[in-house]
Amino acid sequence: MTPGCRWKRIEAIVDRTNTLKADIIVMLGDYVAGHRHVTRYIPAREWAPVLAGLKAPLGVHAILGNHDWWEDKIVQQEGRGPTVARRALEAAGIPVYENDAARLTKAGRPFWLAGLGDQLAYLPARRFRPVKRVGVDDLAATLSKVTDDAPVVLLAHEPDVAMRVPRRVALQLSGIPMAARCGCSGGRR
Repeated sequence: MTPGCRWKRIEAIVDRTNTLKADIIVMLGDYVAGHRHVTRYIPAREWAPVLAGLKAPLGVHAILGNHDWWEDKIVQQEGRGPTVARRALEAAGIPVYENDAARLTKAGRPFWLAGLGDQLAYLPARRFRPVKRVGVDDLAATLSKVTDDAPVVLLAHEPDVAMRVPRRVALQLSGIPMAARCGCSGGRR
């Protein structure tokens, strides 16, 4: 989790989110961060079970952020995933979308939830071997999984893709660091 956030604060956010009784919960990335102000690194095996406590009738859905990729040194070295964060979220029962889409229905009305792979997944090759790409995003492949004219909600960690998103997408949701959301110190954006 991000710097400065107290463990109990994350549990409180989960509890508060559940009291809102949302139809759907989407998580937009950056579950881990290696900022220089980190007071204690919290392993995925500790934070993922807490996030598994999130509940909504249409489910809890996630995408990864750049820090989820950057902090996984093995993935950075090998140039491919899955990341520790993804494995932890999926083990906790939370699906992680990477250039994928799912058709959901609320009150008899269908819609698509599409998750774009992270646009900044791989660090520039200074410490690690060069990678052929920076991101794992594939907008065309993601949207090709939408097979009807139901509205599309696109989850994209970095908002920069907005200029390339076709009008077919009704709503784009993009992430900001957890530190900014929970009022903790250490956010950079």
